[in-house]
Amino acid sequence: MPMNVQDGESREEFLGRCIPEMIGTGSDKRPREQAVAICNDIWRNKDFCQDPDTGLLCGSDPAGGSDAPSSNGGKPGASEDKPSSDKPSKGGDYSSLKTMPKEIEGVSIEKKPLAGGMLAIGGSSGIAVSTSRAAAAAWKDMKAYQAKAYAAGWMSSAHPNHTIWHELAHVKVKQGSPDHDSFLSNLRGGSNPTFAKMAAKVSRYAGTNGHEMLAEVFAGVRAGRKFDADVMDYYDKVLRGPKP
Repeated sequence: MPMNVQDGESREEFLGRCIPEMIGTGSDKRPREQAVAICNDIWRNKDFCQDPDTGLLCGSDPAGGSDAPSSNGGKPGASEDKPSSDKPSKGGDYSSLKTMPKEIEGVSIEKKPLAGGMLAIGGSSGIAVSTSRAAAAAWKDMKAYQAKAYAAGWMSSAHPNHTIWHELAHVKVKQGSPDHDSFLSNLRGGSNPTFAKMAAKVSRYAGTNGHEMLAEVFAGVRAGRKFDADVMDYYDKVLRGPKP
């Protein structure tokens, strides 16, 4: 289940509930400092965020905005790396349920209800796109949703195809080495300052873990965004991301 802030819940109440859940149990337990950082980020972005592990939308309005600064430290568009919001770098319209094709670059796309407000999820067998009511609000006008996500600094581009490109990157990773998959899952800013520094140049969602940074860079490049050279070097050599 996603970790959402409940109606009327105070910050202290939320953190008291969230931190133990994010620490978890068993072999995949997180260090407490990582759990605290994740929960604080969910709280800060409670009006526009996604659960760090599942990608589920937080809050009651999937298309809701935020006045948080962008990951560039200023207004999106003030930088010369502003991504295109209309023209895809690779063909296809993946911005609505009506126009969604059955595949992208040989990867199958299936439309079906998914839990909560999840928009889509990419796995080794393909991409599932949610038809649930919570997700439909975003898919109805993905151009507006993605523009708000980028303006909030939450995602790395304003392109309406961003979600599918992001999930395509996940598919490419899941179809690869299990060791690489595990490495990306465990790569987090709380224990790796270099990762945190690189992810902050991409988007807030990129800071979740190595998987999300890889997918955010992949989707951002496809949208036409030009990242700093050190970010791309990190993408190639550390994340070992697929060619966008």
